[in-house]
Amino acid sequence: RVPLAQWELICRRAGVPLPSPEVQAAGFWAWLLTLPTVPVIAAEGLKKALAAISAGHAALAVAGVDMGYRRDPDSSQLQLIPELEAIAAGGRRLVVVFDREAKRSTAKRVELAAAKLARLLSKAGADAAVARLPLLKGGKAGLDDVLVALGAGALDRAIEQAAAAPALALLPQLPPPHTSAAHGQ
Repeated sequence: RVPLAQWELICRRAGVPLPSPEVQAAGFWAWLLTLPTVPVIAAEGLKKALAAISAGHAALAVAGVDMGYRRDPDSSQLQLIPELEAIAAGGRRLVVVFDREAKRSTAKRVELAAAKLARLLSKAGADAAVARLPLLKGGKAGLDDVLVALGAGALDRAIEQAAAAPALALLPQLPPPHTSAAHGQ
């Protein structure tokens, strides 16, 4: 449940009026699904989604970097989970904001997972993008860390500068599942 004070901030940021009490009674997410003009952040984890909501962004939590999609058992194709597919519909701006990692191998894996999710969101109809958070002193930086250390303006800038999904095609592709470049499979 999104508290009314944050709902008001989200409406103000999106340039839409706060809905009537009757619409509010149906809940934030039911309202959001009817307004594809309201942008949404896909954050890595609940704590980070709540931090984004507290800063006036509509945000949802992805439990882990690979949790926004599943592999279809019949076709082996990646598919968005139904909840993300519903939110992606209608051309909504959807920005993937995963943690920024200092360790190169982890950073590459997280960036590729974000790119995969953005591609799938785009395929489902969203205006999808990936935001790159500033790396904070000491290493890893999550959305919540950036808000605390640098303020809401730093998060806003990262979102404004997010790379659109078509630009993500330049990122290298991950190997197919159950293969390993080290084993030559």
